[in-house]
Amino acid sequence: VSPGFTTDTAEKTGLTPRTIRQDVQIVTKIAPEVRDMIRDTWLADEKKQLLILAKQDPADQRKIAEAIISGHAFTVQEAVRQLQRERRIEEMQRSVEDLMNQFHPEQYITHESYEEQAKRIPDEFIDLIFTDPPYDRKSLYHYERIAEIGKRILKPGGSLLCYAGQYLVPDIYRVMTPHLRPWWIIAVVHHDGKKARMTEYGIVVNWKPILWFVKETRGDKTRFTDDLTESPQEKDLHDWQQSEVEAAYWIEALTLPGGTVWDPFCGSGTTAIVALRLGRRPLTCDINEEAVRTARARIVEVLRNGRG
Repeated sequence: VSPGFTTDTAEKTGLTPRTIRQDVQIVTKIAPEVRDMIRDTWLADEKKQLLILAKQDPADQRKIAEAIISGHAFTVQEAVRQLQRERRIEEMQRSVEDLMNQFHPEQYITHESYEEQAKRIPDEFIDLIFTDPPYDRKSLYHYERIAEIGKRILKPGGSLLCYAGQYLVPDIYRVMTPHLRPWWIIAVVHHDGKKARMTEYGIVVNWKPILWFVKETRGDKTRFTDDLTESPQEKDLHDWQQSEVEAAYWIEALTLPGGTVWDPFCGSGTTAIVALRLGRRPLTCDINEEAVRTARARIVEVLRNGRG
């Protein structure tokens, strides 16, 4: 719309140029068939909603109008979010199908130490490290090493999330912060199962920390995440097995479909299983041959049943 038309029309009608531009945008940008669909609905009189609708692609405008007319969405914004969510799900499903067709458990779940596996991982290749190292003091070395390795193999903006024992947190920060930047502490609450009693401290443990580190900074700070996860306790396949709930939440929140997730302590394969189901590429290892066999068997079951 030319400035002259806007100014002349505003003078003739007594409306502001801004109002004229908005009215023209609604008339010219909303597809004629969509205008016909919403003509007798409440949406036809809601200018703010119409302006948002006008900014969408014509094909999406029809889907948005259908969602509102059918009652599946109550605003244009809600309908847009639903469309975006559907597309993310479709993208994830495509990624899952692609991975299912090319995934070989023996290639991505290996019987070796994480030190050995890490040697074959290229620089800046991993999107997320999600892992559960041993919690005893003699295992501090592992926290330090995975942070050191993470600094090399994580993509800029990538994250490392590791479970930890509360009493070890200060020491873990001491050995990991020279390599990666501390970002947050996440609380995991398990409602089922036996609670640990720390007799040395006189504490009954009701929650477990996940320490969140990043390479340089968090890649996407626009997506808000909760720092509290509630889940059942799962120990049916491995003594150190963790619930799939927190793995699923953080893998989905911090990676995109097709991204690579590394777990240097495979255990029963929970991280790998969840990553594969979500359309991410898992990479993991363990020095315990029985744990590797269990994880591979679980992966095979997922491959056999689709996404599980």
